[in-house]
Amino acid sequence: MAAEDRISGLPGDILDHILGLLPIRDAARTSVLSTVWRDVWLSLSQLIFDTNFFIHIHDRYIAESTMFVINKILMRHNKPIRKFVFHFDNFFWAKRDKKTSWVELDEWLLYLTRNGVEELDLSFGSSAYAYVLPNFIFSCSTLKKLCLHGVFVEPINVSCIFPNVTSLCLKRIQFDSKNLFYSPTDLPMLESLECGDISGFNMTAPKLRSLKISNVFNMTSHGVLPFTLDLKPISSLHLDHCSAKVH
Repeated sequence: MAAEDRISGLPGDILDHILGLLPIRDAARTSVLSTVWRDVWLSLSQLIFDTNFFIHIHDRYIAESTMFVINKILMRHNKPIRKFVFHFDNFFWAKRDKKTSWVELDEWLLYLTRNGVEELDLSFGSSAYAYVLPNFIFSCSTLKKLCLHGVFVEPINVSCIFPNVTSLCLKRIQFDSKNLFYSPTDLPMLESLECGDISGFNMTAPKLRSLKISNVFNMTSHGVLPFTLDLKPISSLHLDHCSAKVH
């Protein structure tokens, strides 16, 4: 007598959570187990394309096939993706046209922002500032958590920036000199901010409770600590490898 499959009988949100804990290559393999697992895979609420994913693709296929694989996964997906992680490393794109890759990434992000994404984590490692963040990211109303590492930000041409973002992480961000961040920008829902290796960042955040700044020397003269930021409501402050002039 075949053993009873109790796991497949669990509620869909629990199965989704289980697959979300696995590397994406292992989550994909569960789709051959049964129609239940196939449906869970095709409706997974989070897709994480991190370094482990790129290493797997590089070892099994060729680096140039990476975007094709991601495109195929997204095209077959049939439910909203709440969390999307993309950790790019230049090592895996040695022979690929990055401009073409960025056009594809723009299309993925546009699709995600129009379909309820709540968390984005974009990191470009050794290819810092190679990717220009599209403007529509800043006006996404469903976005609650955003982490950016190594991107270039052109002048922001939207009326409301990060309207519902509660957690923001900015590292190695290069802002255009004409960017709106050089004048005070209101982030009405922001509760947690982490930043490092950035400058020209000016904001107000009335609900901010947690602030972490790292790898910044002479914070005040470089404009890393926003002069319009009220620190009185903050309950958690963390400074790591930082310095500031006291006047």
